[in-house]
Amino acid sequence: MEMLPEVEPELEEAELQEEEAEQEEEEGGEDGGLSELRELEETLAKVQIAPSAEADSSKLPVSYRENSAKEKLLQTMADNFNCQYSYLYPDRTPLLLCPLNECGVQKFVSTTLRPTLLPYPEIYHWQGCANVISIISFCCLKGTCFEFSTLLCSLLLGAGYNAYCVSGYAMKEMCLLNQNRQECPLLKPQVKEEKRKYTVKPPHDLYSRFEKRQEQNRQEEARVALLSQQQEAQRLQEVERERPPPDPLLGLRVHCWVLVLSGNREVPENFFIDPLAGQSYPTTSEKFLGIESIWNHQNYWVNMQDCRFGCTEMTFDLGNPVKWEYLLRGSTSHNILLNSDTKTQNDQEDEEEEDVCTQYMESRYPGGTKLIQYRQATVEKFAPYLMKDGLITRLTTYNDLDCTHPNTVTEWYKDRHDHLDERELEKATGLTTEHFRPGRSYALKCHRYVTLIPETERQMDFYSRFRVDDLASRVETPSEMTETFENRPDFLYHRQVVYDKQVLPFEPAENAKQVRRPIKKVVEKFHRDHSKAASEDVAKRVFLLKEDQIQVTYHLEEDRSIPAWRISSNLVTGRTHSLHSWPPPFRLVRAILDARQQEESGITLQISIYDTARNEKKRLAEEELLNKEEKELDILAPFLAKLGNPASLTREQVQQLVADCLAEMKQRLVDRANLIQARFEKETQELQQKQQWYQKNQLTMAKEDEDAYLAYCSDAMFRIHVVKLRLNRHKDKAPQMYLALRDKLRRDPRLIQHLW
Repeated sequence: MEMLPEVEPELEEAELQEEEAEQEEEEGGEDGGLSELRELEETLAKVQIAPSAEADSSKLPVSYRENSAKEKLLQTMADNFNCQYSYLYPDRTPLLLCPLNECGVQKFVSTTLRPTLLPYPEIYHWQGCANVISIISFCCLKGTCFEFSTLLCSLLLGAGYNAYCVSGYAMKEMCLLNQNRQECPLLKPQVKEEKRKYTVKPPHDLYSRFEKRQEQNRQEEARVALLSQQQEAQRLQEVERERPPPDPLLGLRVHCWVLVLSGNREVPENFFIDPLAGQSYPTTSEKFLGIESIWNHQNYWVNMQDCRFGCTEMTFDLGNPVKWEYLLRGSTSHNILLNSDTKTQNDQEDEEEEDVCTQYMESRYPGGTKLIQYRQATVEKFAPYLMKDGLITRLTTYNDLDCTHPNTVTEWYKDRHDHLDERELEKATGLTTEHFRPGRSYALKCHRYVTLIPETERQMDFYSRFRVDDLASRVETPSEMTETFENRPDFLYHRQVVYDKQVLPFEPAENAKQVRRPIKKVVEKFHRDHSKAASEDVAKRVFLLKEDQIQVTYHLEEDRSIPAWRISSNLVTGRTHSLHSWPPPFRLVRAILDARQQEESGITLQISIYDTARNEKKRLAEEELLNKEEKELDILAPFLAKLGNPASLTREQVQQLVADCLAEMKQRLVDRANLIQARFEKETQELQQKQQWYQKNQLTMAKEDEDAYLAYCSDAMFRIHVVKLRLNRHKDKAPQMYLALRDKLRRDPRLIQHLW
């Protein structure tokens, strides 16, 4: 890629150490500060931006080593523009117009941009492009912020965005990709609960509210004072620790990023993209301190606006020549730059198109992994299919700034057979929350638990629309279980099962799972069914199993203040309905827990049907396993057993073994052919009998019988055709199978010495 590298970090560190050493000196005044500034300017003036010597120019296309006539014309125009600019603005930094590429050849920056649309869905949006560029690490290819911006801008232009490369100045953390003071973008924002104005008030307390309020006020004031002191001390300590050291190179650190203007692809407003971090920022962000120039694949613009306050007050109306000075005027830019990319047929034959390999796209990180440090959080990213459990991202949050005491661990998975999507573990409580995608067994959506042992506290959420019973959630405790339903035809929306104390019998441990938990009470609640009268529509039904009673409460009528209710005794049918009209919940919970344990013990990953590379590897692995199993299967074992499994074989025994084995194979092939032939004759005979029956009863048959006869004939003809194909295929493969067995016997190490 024809871009220039950044200033060497060793030079920046040396300058930083010199500046810090000079600031620590107590003596010195205004003259010392001026001398330091002069020394800094002289040092920066000595910096020579040169291309990296790692690239092998012989392996690069011709366009990297030479300039076409159009490119030479562009360089001439750029040199003329640079001379006028340097004469009019001698105090400004020289423009980045024609840097040296990997081959030491000057290239106009606009010609290095090439709108490219790769065949990957994630690169069609700017978020995916920025993410791919920020984590890119293809083989030995390395780049600076200018090269990363060029690649990102090319992808954005290919995806239809109005994107530009920006050359300017940024903060130290932005240039050095230091994200230790940034909040992790994966953290979910805390949603504050809104206090409603109209809420149900609690019942009145018959104690002295004044004395109680006074005591509460004193306790609250003491608690708030102590808490505020602790929070203030902690805040001051964190602010002091997080305060960045003064940067002596503030405003002098060169950086390159991407500008996306509004309009194309329904972009509502302008924004910046940092290619190193892959994050977007508003154009008013304080992290960007100034802009020298911007360019795309059609033109080059120089910023003429004041940047003393950063980019907060800048406007990006590139058509305004007062604020943005352009290099190419009117349609000239489009024609020249468009023609500069055209190649002759010979050039196209010499240059090889280098596409991004799918393997490189998937192994984006160095070694397949990447660690990003944020404020009180770390993010680990893994390439797809690198981890055996399908892990692609792990987020760890900490309670302290030193990241020594973890708080929560959140993991994201992909392509798992059990459809596990996310798992969150709270270190303090041990609470685990698992989220699943649709399509798994029992339509499980979310599972919150501390342990997978049955009859402990847990909560399960389900995809109710995928379940026959419309179950939405189930909350289990050691003493009860609460179920919630959605959109049931019988209007049931709540069921609570209260368990009695369980007496464990003296029996083997393997039968413990079959012990049924005794149910003490079952409570069911129903929504209003407007097709029935309120006095006949059940609102609540309570089954008291020990008392052998059923308490039924009906919905409240409009002109009544107390709902109708009824208590029944000795209703065995009602109790039977309660206990047997739905599957026992404890069995379903145990089935889910058993399934989860089996899935975690043997994790398998799904491979997309469009992933041809991995499917080919899977097919080869299956064939290798099948061949291995065939090798382990000894076809001579039954024949050797007849001979008593001798340690060595004579020539006569070997010939007899081969003859018996081939005769057995021949008999099996003949038997299979006879079986298929018998099936063919049977189907043909039945069809003939059916046709004879139709000819006899054709005149008296009804329309339905005739349609049934035609359907039967169609199915019978299909079966006959299939059997005939099987018979013909067997006849063709039988000689091949016989010869393959003969060759295999001749290659057997136990027989080979007597057969040749």
